[in-house]
Amino acid sequence: MDWNALPDLSTAKGKLLRKLQARKHRRREGLFVAEGVRLVEEAAGCDAGIEWAVAAETDEPRCTALVERLTRQTEVCRAGDRELSRLLDTASPQGVAALCRIPDHKLETLALPGKALIVICDTIRDPGNLGAIVRTAAAAGCTAVVVAGQSVDPWNPKAVRGSMGAVFRLPVIVSDSPDQCAEYLGDNHFTTYLANMSGTDLFTLQDIPDRCALIIGGEAGGAGAFSARLHSAAVSIPMARGAESLNAAVAAGIIIYQLSHARRGADR
Repeated sequence: MDWNALPDLSTAKGKLLRKLQARKHRRREGLFVAEGVRLVEEAAGCDAGIEWAVAAETDEPRCTALVERLTRQTEVCRAGDRELSRLLDTASPQGVAALCRIPDHKLETLALPGKALIVICDTIRDPGNLGAIVRTAAAAGCTAVVVAGQSVDPWNPKAVRGSMGAVFRLPVIVSDSPDQCAEYLGDNHFTTYLANMSGTDLFTLQDIPDRCALIIGGEAGGAGAFSARLHSAAVSIPMARGAESLNAAVAAGIIIYQLSHARRGADR
């Protein structure tokens, strides 16, 4: 790898990297930052619309191989470790980052299989939780994740890292319209469940339909006004005496896999 052949990161590109740490600039530019070897590998492998990349010189084989691969796909700039640390969200960057275009996924253009499970995140404010929910939804074979209400931006650097690259493999849709979402779910014959401690025991549900939507609310106040407009049946996870609640991402994982397992079991 000839690091000297790479152009130095320009001042303009450095300013853009820094600006994209803020949601308003990500929306304005239509770009987000994927930082770290694992995420950039996923972006490169999923044709994620990489605009350009930046890397710090290293002898680490995996990172070097990735940079060589990137140079065949897009422009790669060179920067020092300290400069990357100053420009990126992480205290100790892994030496490579890519600017990716935010996917233009929409509910109305979503390809729906006969069996579908959509996860709706309403007022999930912690980016790590949101990323973990996207990661779990992708692993469970969900159709999409809808990020709604007062939720954190799914293209927040911490949310992207928390997804471990799942944002490149699963449609993530930001929705500001509960009416549009409700119409879509109704028109496409979805049964909607809301994770709620006072709901029906999840493990007693019978005859779970082929198309389900699951609403996960925030840990502090639960789902917000967005989900109040959606007709849903409350479901709960049984817990031992004295336990008050579960982490939102953990609760989402349990319910997602139970709904998926119950539907597969119905086919046997």
